[in-house]
Amino acid sequence: MSSAEDDHANGSVAASPDGADGAQGNGGFNDSPKQMSDIQGDADDTIGSQLDGSHDNISVHNGVAAETETDGEGDSETDDDMAEDADPAEEKEAEQAVDGGDGIENDESEEEKEEEEGEEDDDEDEDEDEDEEPALKYERLGGSVQDLFRKDSASALAISNKLLALGTHNGIVHILDLTGKRVKSFKPHTASITDICFDSTADFVGTASLDGQVVIYSLSTPENYVFNMKRPVRTVSLEPQFAKKSSRAFVCGGMAGSLVMHEKGWLGHKETILHSGEGPVWQVRWRGRLIAWANDMGVKIYDTLSQTRITFIDRQADSLRPDLFKCTLNWQDDSTLLIAWADVIKVARIRARSRSATSSATAGQPPLLVEITAVFQLDCMIADTSFLNEATEDRKQQKRKAAEPPELRIVSRGGEELATDVLSVSGYQSWGCNDYAIVEVDQDGEGGSRAYAVLSPKDIVIVRTRDRKDHIEWLVERRRYEEALDEIEKMEAGEVAVDIDATAIGQRYIEHLLQEGDFVKAAQLCPKVCGLNTKRWEDWIFVFAQKQQLQAIIPFVPIESPRLDHLVYEMILAYFLANDRQALQRTIKEWPHEIYDISAVIVAIQSELDRSSSSSSMSPSRATPDTAILMECLAELYTINRQPGKALPYFLRLRRPNVFDLIREHNLFASVQDQALLLVEFDHELMEKRKAEGEAGAVGRGAAIALLVDHTYSIPVARVVQQLQSRPFFLFQYLDALFERDPHLSSSFADMQVKLTAEYAPRRLIDFLRASHYYNLEAAYAICTERDYVSEMVFLLGRMGDNKKALYLIIDRMGDVSRAIDFAKEQNDDDLWEDLLKYSETRPPFIRGLLENVGAEIDPIRLIRRIKNGLEIPGLKAALIKILQEFNLQISLLEGCQAILHGDCSDLAKQLHHDQTSGFFMAVDSDVSGFSTSNNMQNHVWLDCDPGHDDAIAILLAIHLPNVNLLGVSTVHGNTDAEHTKSNAARCLYAFGAAADVRVYGGATRPLLRPIRHDPQIHGVDGLGGVEGLPSAEHPDVHARFLPKDGTGKIRAIDAIARAVRETWKNGAGSKVSLATCGPLTNAALFLSVYPDLMDGLEQIVMMGGAIGLGNRSATAEFNILCDPEAAQIVMNANIRKVMIPLNVTHQAIVTDIVHSRILANAADPAKASSHLRHTLSTLILFFKDAYRATFGFNDGPPIHDALTVAYISQPQLFTCKRYRVEVELQGTHTCGETVADIWGYQSCDETWGASGKNCLVALELNVRIHFTP
Repeated sequence: MSSAEDDHANGSVAASPDGADGAQGNGGFNDSPKQMSDIQGDADDTIGSQLDGSHDNISVHNGVAAETETDGEGDSETDDDMAEDADPAEEKEAEQAVDGGDGIENDESEEEKEEEEGEEDDDEDEDEDEDEEPALKYERLGGSVQDLFRKDSASALAISNKLLALGTHNGIVHILDLTGKRVKSFKPHTASITDICFDSTADFVGTASLDGQVVIYSLSTPENYVFNMKRPVRTVSLEPQFAKKSSRAFVCGGMAGSLVMHEKGWLGHKETILHSGEGPVWQVRWRGRLIAWANDMGVKIYDTLSQTRITFIDRQADSLRPDLFKCTLNWQDDSTLLIAWADVIKVARIRARSRSATSSATAGQPPLLVEITAVFQLDCMIADTSFLNEATEDRKQQKRKAAEPPELRIVSRGGEELATDVLSVSGYQSWGCNDYAIVEVDQDGEGGSRAYAVLSPKDIVIVRTRDRKDHIEWLVERRRYEEALDEIEKMEAGEVAVDIDATAIGQRYIEHLLQEGDFVKAAQLCPKVCGLNTKRWEDWIFVFAQKQQLQAIIPFVPIESPRLDHLVYEMILAYFLANDRQALQRTIKEWPHEIYDISAVIVAIQSELDRSSSSSSMSPSRATPDTAILMECLAELYTINRQPGKALPYFLRLRRPNVFDLIREHNLFASVQDQALLLVEFDHELMEKRKAEGEAGAVGRGAAIALLVDHTYSIPVARVVQQLQSRPFFLFQYLDALFERDPHLSSSFADMQVKLTAEYAPRRLIDFLRASHYYNLEAAYAICTERDYVSEMVFLLGRMGDNKKALYLIIDRMGDVSRAIDFAKEQNDDDLWEDLLKYSETRPPFIRGLLENVGAEIDPIRLIRRIKNGLEIPGLKAALIKILQEFNLQISLLEGCQAILHGDCSDLAKQLHHDQTSGFFMAVDSDVSGFSTSNNMQNHVWLDCDPGHDDAIAILLAIHLPNVNLLGVSTVHGNTDAEHTKSNAARCLYAFGAAADVRVYGGATRPLLRPIRHDPQIHGVDGLGGVEGLPSAEHPDVHARFLPKDGTGKIRAIDAIARAVRETWKNGAGSKVSLATCGPLTNAALFLSVYPDLMDGLEQIVMMGGAIGLGNRSATAEFNILCDPEAAQIVMNANIRKVMIPLNVTHQAIVTDIVHSRILANAADPAKASSHLRHTLSTLILFFKDAYRATFGFNDGPPIHDALTVAYISQPQLFTCKRYRVEVELQGTHTCGETVADIWGYQSCDETWGASGKNCLVALELNVRIHFTP
């Protein structure tokens, strides 16, 4: 440690503590250390390498820390106590010795000039090294230290791994912790404390003082020792493990000139003088078995094990006075000693003497050998030294400007100065070299960076080697953020510092990159910095957006963990919409749709599409390259948003081949009403393409025409015709297919169809004219006349009654006698025959044709008589012979038929006579009243439903049919949510007059595995839309239906069913229960799974559900099965009699207008109904009717599906049923929920109703007439 440093061209000047100037003869600090004559070998071990540093922060790695002090400007005063033993003569000699050196004196102007040049060089070096990391870090010890220094000055310092012992000039010892907080204080001396030390356990503190005493003080026990040496004591050192050894040994020395060892024996402490006679002992240090001490002559080392002095290392011959520049001894380990005296540092290594040497050569020699491995001289006075063991980095030698404060230098064993730092200590102007000390903190094997305490009389500075945390902070200060983040990643778990925030550093780095314009790199850093912090992600994304660099961060935006606010994703989609539409399409397909507001995105894209379309001159039916992507996006979004109907126009314009499957899968027939032309055009293009490629099935009308024709109830014919008028060929195909399906459907456009058929299919025109009765005959005749279609003209003339003209056309234009004869036969007109005969008189071919083809319609003699004499008729003879043969055949046939008739009449007459004259057998008890349609057996029924309009009618029947005993009602999810189905059932029971003990039990609220689905389109949001006259759900009597009959608490639906079955069945002693299900089969499946032992108590399960070959809420599935197909399969596999009432049968049970009027008792409208019940039922039917007409095109009335379950239980003879094997499709994309019936009987086993064989009785037909027979 030095107080200042001057770098000159020829040398460096160091000021001694008393102000005398000494010149260093080697011309400053050399890279190669000065080799001394007594070095036994070259320095072969450099503990540390070069490291970088600056005045403020120094990073310390592996090397030697040298604490030095110089004064380049003024004198430094030595404390009076420190110098009290030096007489004025000695001081004068010392001054003369310093002044008499061989240094070079310069005049004041030259020195100033050199100083200015040095300052300029220093400034340049500082600029170059500005980014170099320092080696060490410093902090002033706080706590109680400053308060102590206000009243006293420090004179000695010792540090253990936990405590710090501070000795003062007033003889006081302060024990502090490592933060500076005072633990205890005591005053063992009356004068300045010259040395202080801890034992290795830190339990004992040893102090030496100018008052001549050595005091050993225990910090944990009352054990204390005081020794009076009679003369000022300069140094003391306790033996290793002092607290654990009974010898309690220590060594001390001072102005008496003796090194004394004290050991505790049986009779007290024994005093042993190890050495004396070479002047004051300035310092002693005990490590392991070795004791090293320094006196005026040099340094000696004593081996306590062999009790011999093993070496003597003399002091430099030209060294300065030892009392002014003290010697410092520091053990690096048990075999390495660092000796610093004045401006010279020596490194001594102790090793065992070689055993291979001859005994004669080693006789009388100590067992240990000491080697000086390094000697180097510095350009400053050394106050104290310590070792530094961490690895260093290369650095350039620093040139420092001369300054007054002390310096801390790091020097390698090769003598190279690695780092220099100026220490700011209080009152440094007044302190000399001997007033400073550096003490290493005993880490006691603990990890972490090494620490040192630098002591001055008025200050303690803690010096620590810089760790990774300090390195990171240094990098951050210099905006080297990337390196800082790399260092943080390298930190192990135990290294992580609380005050190092990697996120904050990362954010600063992002800000720095944004300022530098490196947006891509900043975006790449965001995932690491933002992690799972949603707000941080959103903030940075908006920053990028503000800087118009959103494209840089988009690839890194998270969509799952974390999930950001929907506005962020919508902003990104809006960016793509404006700048990169292909990326927009790709992103919509890849991103989860729930992370953004689909409706908002649709509005934005639709607006852009409208703008693009308005600026484009192309046909709206075709997508331009610019708008195609937008339509793709809209189609995708509408599909995701479960709005396939709105996606359909875009699929058509984009020519998607799967558009027809989409329409059928999602029942989008109503949505096609205004897209018929697009649909047909697209289908035509597909067919042309397939035709060009030679594919099979490329000839025909196509799927579009078939779809339009098959769903006329959803796609009105008039609307399609209006759209196709601009494309006549397509219109012809449509009307032609429509006519084949049902001629009545195209009746309104028959005239149009005549014209189109005449143009596009003239060969089929005659067939159409014959089959249709809706076209205008005159208009059709005009068209045929224009095109000269003779056959069609003949037909039309016949239709119009102008048979004569038609006949002349056949004869004149066609010359077809057979056709003329057939025409005459068709018209059955005698005048027409006469015309034909008259016309044929002069035409032999016609005469012959008439003779060959005439039948019963005309007498051949009549024709023969009209033949003129002399008229040559080829083939007349053959024709006449044929006529005669045919007449003979006719006579024979007539005679045979007459004989058969006579025989049959005779047999029948005989049978009649026999029957009239004989009796017949008749049983006395035979039923002659005819077939009975009643079923008088009492049926115990449990109704499981999801009301629902048709469910309400099922409840009504279950209440009022005389042979049905309704035990209870359970509800399930389905037409609406479970809460509404429960309240709807209770409202119906109350309104329809059910017995008070019929209760409602809420059941399953969702399917077993599938998402919940409802049907508000048919039943309204609450399940009973439009129904009037029902009580409120909050009505007390409605709530009373929810309470169990026995007054117990709420029970599950399946438990209620089980209770009813037990009470009714009575383990076979009572009656079985029929379970009627009108909704999804979730409750039934749960009951069969939880109570398999009660399966024998069920008579049957009658379910409304399923269909054979059709569906209502998908292309193939009925709603109740589609809601929970897994539950339906469980029921199907149950070994119990099951009856399925499918859609095929329920569509036969229509509430027609006649039935509705009977319900109203012929009242004009529901408001005038004769009872509340009739009024309620009427409003129910009217709403249901409108829903079915709008959704399915049922014009005759709504089907009452669910009511047929109760009807079957009451009157099974109404139904025609057959037993099949029925399975439920669970996996199909388009067929999930379909009931697959084995109608061909491949599984013909009738022994079980369960998982094999025919498991279900399927209703095939409903005899409605029997039901309504009075």
